[in-house]
Amino acid sequence: QQPGKDSLKVINIDISDNTINEPFIKVDNLNAKFIINAFYLNSRNRNTVGLFTVKLDAVTLRQMGTSFNPFSTDNFNATYNYSTQYNNLIPKNVILKKSGGFLLVAEDFYSESLSSNNSWNRYDPFNPYNATGNYYLYNPYYNSYRPYYQTTTQGSRMRYYYNDIFMAEIDTALHIKWNNSIHKRQFDQDNDNHLSYAQFNAGRAIHFLYVENNENRSLISDNLLTADGDIKKVPLIRNEEKNYEFMPKLGKQIGAGQIIIPYLYFNKLGFALISW
Repeated sequence: QQPGKDSLKVINIDISDNTINEPFIKVDNLNAKFIINAFYLNSRNRNTVGLFTVKLDAVTLRQMGTSFNPFSTDNFNATYNYSTQYNNLIPKNVILKKSGGFLLVAEDFYSESLSSNNSWNRYDPFNPYNATGNYYLYNPYYNSYRPYYQTTTQGSRMRYYYNDIFMAEIDTALHIKWNNSIHKRQFDQDNDNHLSYAQFNAGRAIHFLYVENNENRSLISDNLLTADGDIKKVPLIRNEEKNYEFMPKLGKQIGAGQIIIPYLYFNKLGFALISW
């Protein structure tokens, strides 16, 4: 819908008989473009195999280009087989570049309902129509504090899994220059506030901060993504006392070299300032 008008304009986008999943839109104000991304599935076994991208002119809504980019398996994680390693990706962020390209960041996420049938459902914690205690509407670009469910009976408990962080750079021609992953495995029951990650943009590189050891939440792992797509492990961010439980996914960058990350200390809420 365009500003000042009460009618909708329909834009037909050709997806070439493919099936797409998780479509999301990013507005590039600097280059006056709308960028639409979606994961696409192969026709044989319906596994996620790549990224579909459409670029629209923000004024005329004319299509400036489309592309289907298959993901590389060079950074394969042995936890999964080759055909299913991208199936659980949830888009988390799109970082725009002045050139018109962008960096896509997604996370391998799913949940498990601990009911009698032990059903698996990646959408359970984000489903606003689910009556089992979910408090928040699904928005992949923002993280939310999630208190415990109202009940802890077997029929309503949930287990959350946050695994690999996936990133890919797409250039102005909508081609993938590289894709890479940070391999991690996280899970918890009923509460996912200590899972997932915080993203810190340092200009020439991006930090990804997360709690790797659920038994010791006072240690924060730090992985650095360079402009060339390389991932470097940097020293742990640690607190000598083990009673601190950091919640990186709720962190907020407040400056060029600073981020605030909340933590729990004997059930008291506090905030840690981390500077580089």
